[in-house]
Amino acid sequence: MSPPRTSGGSPVTLVLSGGKGRNSPQLSLQDVALGVEDTGREQARSRSSLWGRNVHSSFVDTTDCDHSAGRRTGPPSCGRAPRDGAASGPSNRSFQWAAPLRAAQEQTQLRQREMSRSMRRDYDLRSRLVAERNHTVVTEFVFLGLTDKLKLQVLLFTVFLLIYLLTLVGNLGMTVLIQLDSKLHTPMYFFLTQLSCLDICYLSVIIPTILENLMVGTVSISKTRCAMQMFFFLFFGVAECFLLAAMSLDRYFAICYPLHYTIIMNSRVCRSLVAGTYICGTAVGLVHTLITFSSPLCGSAINHFFCEIQPFLDLLCGNTFPSEIQVIVVAVFAILSPFLLIIYSYIRIISTILQMASAESQQKAFSTCSSHLLVVTLFYGTAGSMYLRPKYSYCASVDKFLSLSYSVVTPLLNPVIYSLRNKEVKGALRKKWRKISSVWK
Repeated sequence: MSPPRTSGGSPVTLVLSGGKGRNSPQLSLQDVALGVEDTGREQARSRSSLWGRNVHSSFVDTTDCDHSAGRRTGPPSCGRAPRDGAASGPSNRSFQWAAPLRAAQEQTQLRQREMSRSMRRDYDLRSRLVAERNHTVVTEFVFLGLTDKLKLQVLLFTVFLLIYLLTLVGNLGMTVLIQLDSKLHTPMYFFLTQLSCLDICYLSVIIPTILENLMVGTVSISKTRCAMQMFFFLFFGVAECFLLAAMSLDRYFAICYPLHYTIIMNSRVCRSLVAGTYICGTAVGLVHTLITFSSPLCGSAINHFFCEIQPFLDLLCGNTFPSEIQVIVVAVFAILSPFLLIIYSYIRIISTILQMASAESQQKAFSTCSSHLLVVTLFYGTAGSMYLRPKYSYCASVDKFLSLSYSVVTPLLNPVIYSLRNKEVKGALRKKWRKISSVWK
């Protein structure tokens, strides 16, 4: 602000008396104008410093203060508390502005977190709905089979055909032999007859599909036929698991309670145990098949040689974790619980055998149990390693090998093990062979 001037250009001087005395100060108009201008600058400077302290106190940490050097490099309020009695001063007002700014920042961060969570939930829901909406309506499946090499297919076709024929002859021969010899009409051979029938049915579910795949190449199967194959595979497999447990109970009562064996294991108890194995197999097969085929599918190519559960999980849409838990729960019920019963039975059997006085009795008891124990090891070892593991450890080649082990190899070895390691079966087989040879002569 410049002082007022006259028409000639000289400044106008007004004398203002500050009092009535002689020594009172006299101020000109120019001095008053300069004072007003300086006062405006000081007020603007104080307002800007107040705003700077307020913002700086909200975002700048007090570590900007250099206390070790005895000087302050941060904002004016850094490291200094407000004076007493200065509640209305600028420094105290800066502290009053800092708290609302921090609260506003925290609320903004909370809103951002909530928005990100809700966006994530919406994305998962949308992706699930899109997967369910876009899933393929599958009417048939295609098996990729064991191999795509022609020479290897011919060799495998011959091998599996021989295995199937040998298994049929061995198990049917064992069943007929037990029925013809009256000395073999005991609970142990009654269970062995049921095991031979299960092996024949079990293998007949799988082998025709394998042979067709090796002869033709890729084989397509309808959804209904695939569901029936899965049901019968589970039915016969679970029934065999519980039947092996019933056979271990039979050996337990025969060795640990020989005097009460015929009373405990009568014909009614044996039939009830066999019926219980078939009921468990039916329940597991129905529940598993219905749940699996009611889920939405996103593919039709099965990297396997028949409709088994583990390869089928790769075709399910969306989250397969509930299906994996379902498989493990059923495996614990159908594989692990009978296996634990077998282990308990054989612990008691071995402890009883070791307490026998004569070595001949011990050898006879071990010979009757060794064949069953070998079959249990083969079947439960491969089946448990297939089903009692999470999905991320699945491997197509390993799964095919394990499936062949407990579904093809074990039914072939069962009659061989029980006939070659059993003196009663070998004696009955020699007797029948002599009768047949005498008839031909």
